[in-house]
Amino acid sequence: MLAVLVANHLGKEHEDIGWAIGDAIYDYLVMKNKSIEDIEKRPSEFAKLVVEKLQEREILGPSVAKSTERAIKEAIPPTIKLINKMWPKDHDVKHLRAMEEAFSSQTKNPLRTLKAAGIDVTKEVEELRNAIAEITGKKPKARGSTSRGSRRGPSRNAP
Repeated sequence: MLAVLVANHLGKEHEDIGWAIGDAIYDYLVMKNKSIEDIEKRPSEFAKLVVEKLQEREILGPSVAKSTERAIKEAIPPTIKLINKMWPKDHDVKHLRAMEEAFSSQTKNPLRTLKAAGIDVTKEVEELRNAIAEITGKKPKARGSTSRGSRRGPSRNAP
């Protein structure tokens, strides 16, 4: 989710964006022994770490570091809301299996897969989409304006 935000914010795709965010997540949660609740309580701290990792990989320079940090900080609440819906505090293994299937490279519609498992994140994904659009100043494409039709749901590339 944050990779989509960063790519939109920078106006470019870069294959290392996801790796930099993954490095930040690993450092924060594993190496620093922090939790999702810590990210929720101190989003600036986590956003700063993500920006550092993006800079280490030379994805962004100092001129956009502060605005990128601010954008990440603003995207954290709706992202955590989505994460909590997919992986609730009780850590039901049903949710983990559903996510494994949904995010498999063979899955064409992850949201439909999650919904079939009883995990409806449609509202949370839409909130995150709108938050990213607001943060980046780019309006999301209207639902149903594609040739696929509005009944089919979001595409594989949806946040």
